[in-house]
Order: sequence, then C-alpha cells, then structure tokens
Amino acid sequence: MSSIINPVTSNTYGGAYNADWGSIYDIEFEPQVWQEWFQQFGKGFLVYDWLQIPGQTVNVKARTLTSRTDTATERAALLGVAGIVFGGHVAGATRNFALAPTEYLDADGVTTTTPYVRAGDSVFINPEYTNKDVPTKWGVATVGLYNGGAPTNGTIFPYDATVALTANVPASSYLMVGPYNSGIGGGQPSPRRSGAVSATFHTAITAETAEIKGGVSAEKLYRNDLDKSGKAVLWTKAQVEAEFLHRAGMDKEIFLGQVNSNTGNITVLDGDGNAVAARGTLGLWHHVEESGMEQSYAGAYDIAYFDQIKEYLRSQGVTDTKVAILAGSNLYKQIENTVLDYIKAYSGGSDLMRGFNSVGFGVQEFMKNGITNQLCEVVSFDNANSYGVLDTYFRDAALVVPKSLATVKMDGLEVDDMYGYSAGDKVKIPNVVLGYLNNNGENRTRMIGPVAGVNGFGYPFTHQYDDVKLYIKSEYMLIVNLANQMLKIVKEGTF
Repeated sequence: MSSIINPVTSNTYGGAYNADWGSIYDIEFEPQVWQEWFQQFGKGFLVYDWLQIPGQTVNVKARTLTSRTDTATERAALLGVAGIVFGGHVAGATRNFALAPTEYLDADGVTTTTPYVRAGDSVFINPEYTNKDVPTKWGVATVGLYNGGAPTNGTIFPYDATVALTANVPASSYLMVGPYNSGIGGGQPSPRRSGAVSATFHTAITAETAEIKGGVSAEKLYRNDLDKSGKAVLWTKAQVEAEFLHRAGMDKEIFLGQVNSNTGNITVLDGDGNAVAARGTLGLWHHVEESGMEQSYAGAYDIAYFDQIKEYLRSQGVTDTKVAILAGSNLYKQIENTVLDYIKAYSGGSDLMRGFNSVGFGVQEFMKNGITNQLCEVVSFDNANSYGVLDTYFRDAALVVPKSLATVKMDGLEVDDMYGYSAGDKVKIPNVVLGYLNNNGENRTRMIGPVAGVNGFGYPFTHQYDDVKLYIKSEYMLIVNLANQMLKIVKEGTF
C-alpha cells in the first residue's frame, strides 16, 4: 500500500533576488521572524550533521581513493550443499564433510585459495545433531579439494569416542573452527593469512548560488537595516539561504548519492564550454544496501526486533558497545516507546533514557542488551519537500552504524591525531567519515565568496553588470569502511 505525500507550499524558485521578488512583500517583518526564516525546514538533524558537527571529517589528496581495511582474523567454516549426513553413524567413527565452494575462493570471488580449515584443526558441532547435551569437538583428518567448484569430501572424527551423530548437520550451516592440536614431538600446522577488503571512493562536487540585483536592497524600506558586517540584511538572507541549500544538497549526496557512470550524458560545462562529467559519491544508504545487513519488520517494531540488533552485529564480529541509530520519525517513535515500555516493566525506571543536546539536537542515549544506543531522529526523512516525497519509506526505516574505528591502508588520506595511528602505514579512522579534497595549498572543503559586478556593497568590480552573486562549492567524498557491519532496518511492504 502506498500513500500520497503532498509537498508543503513553498515560495522557493530559481532566480535572483530582484525587484519582482521584493514586490511580493508589503509588510515589515520583526527581527525574530527573520531569524526564523534563516532556519531550514524543521530545524532538525541531517545525516550531514551527524558527520560534520562532531568532526568526523578528514582531508583527502585525490579525487579517487582506494582503501584496504583489515578484516577479522577468525572465521567459521561454511558447509556445502550436502551438510554432514549422520547415516547411522557409529560412535567415534569418521564422517565425511564438504566445504562450500566459497571457502576456496579469495575475496574477489574468483581466485582460488587455501581454505581456512586445515587438516589437524578441530571443529565444533551443536548438540542438537549429536547424542550429547553440549557442543562436541571433532578433529579434521582431511580437507577436500576445490575440484572446479564441486568440492570433494574431507573427513572428521569426534574427539570423544562416545560421540555419535543423531541427525544431519544441515547444508549451508556454519561450524565453529577450534584449535590445531599437536602431539608430543608433533609438527606445525600450515600457515594462515588475514586478507583485507578493498573499497574505492570518489569525490562529489556540489554547488549553490545566490544573487541579488543592484538597488534591490537599497530601495526596500521594510528591510533597511544592516547586519553586523555592515551588509544589507537582504544580502545576508540570500547568503544564509544559499548555505542552507548547499548543506541540504550535501546531505542528500552523503545519504543517497551515486557515482556517475553515465558520464557521456550527465555533464556540465566548464569555463571553456567543454562538457565535463558531473561528479558524485556513493551515499551511505547505498553502501549498506550493497555490503551491509538488512532487518525487515512487519507491523510494530517491538522489543524482540530490537534485541536482534545485537545478533546482527555479533554475526559480523562487532564487539563495540556503542551504536548510532539514524531513524525516520515513525520508527524512531516505535523504538523509543518500545524501550520505555521495557524499562517501565523490568527495571522500575532506574535506566530512564537521558537526552543530550551538546550539538543542538535531541539525541536519546540508552543501554539495552549490553549495547549503548544513540537514537537520532533524522527529521529530513519527513520533509515533504525532500525525502518525504519518496512515499513513507524512510519514515519507517533506519540505519544502525557501530561507533567503530577501522584500521585501513589508504594513500592520499590525512588523519587527525585524535583518531590515533596503528603500526606501519595503516591508520585508524571512524568507519564513516567525510573526506574533503584539501591538498597542495588548495582547500576545496567549502569554497564560498562573492562575484560582484558594478555594486554598492563595496566589493571590487569584476564585470560590467549591476549585480552580486555568491558562489558556494564543495568537493568531498563519503568514506565508508566495514559496511558489512552496518544494518539497514526497513518495514515489510515498503520499497
């Protein structure tokens, strides 16, 4: 089922502040009203703010960067389509097992490599498949071969000779890999190596413009005062609005942006009239869509769904105890109410949520199931002139992002000492950061300035026309490492 979202009335159009614009107002607004005009819709929290305000930013030295991120040093063993068949297994006897083909492939999914499980290792089988009430340890005698994508069988024996299989271990299930056990005078196991995950990031360039025609500010008596810099308030209003629009544009790019692969058609003209490809960066939602996890819920989002978040995180080796939950209003309300109901029912109110507003936004922080959750309502998801046009999808959705540091090797990255450094040429950075192109004396973080013709504001003349323009441009990339550890929450029946 879908609903129709009607955008609210807006008087925002393309064009300059000119005499036509000025004539639509015939009253003098009080200063406090103008201050309200300087605020964007909702005065609320954007995904951009989540990165920019706490300083989750870095400088980058190139428009395209590739990172290599360290991954977990341990892994489980994935069984193939046959699982482990018990077939009247006699206690202490051998059983065949075959690994999934992916266990023999490198991170690219093509190159064959040596599987993680080795002869001499041990694996553990859940008690539901054996005659014991506890997990049982099995020694790996042999490991099968890749065999062109149809792995051959290996063999295992139970360490306890009284252990017998009583049911099939299902296909495509995981076994915990235990230690390599040696004997007196025994040799050493074959080596292992820890691979890295690579990701490539591209800069986006977003821009905004404000313009005021000559004489418009001077003749509008309903706004004849000056701001603290001595500029007419109308010009200040145009500048602030342009900055808000620029911020809103960056927010949409950071969240839903995509890299321009249609470079022959999506172009802009440079100063020489040449068509150049517009630049975009891959947004956070798409990173999680491509590499992360997904939790879908039906009906109300209750405490059972919420408790599953820890299970998702642990499945990817996340041990951090603090996560950010960026939620739309409907899901935010349900999570907040769910946790409050749980607290009232089980803790007598001793764990009541506390709000903090150090950055000017209400963020609820609470602990549940051993995890400290920072619940942030992203109000732009409801904005009927923004994300709200996309049906109610984002109102019922959220992203769960662990507050983690990723160890990466990434040439062309400048990292502030606040994040610390690890050994060698690797650095530690937050798993989600905003990287601004800033190198060799050119800082493209926030390029902003007037381009004035003949004007009475005191700006130098640069052309013959009677106007002043304000240009804003930023070049930046969203850097997302360990996207596999992030969780997308969506409601069933939406997109």
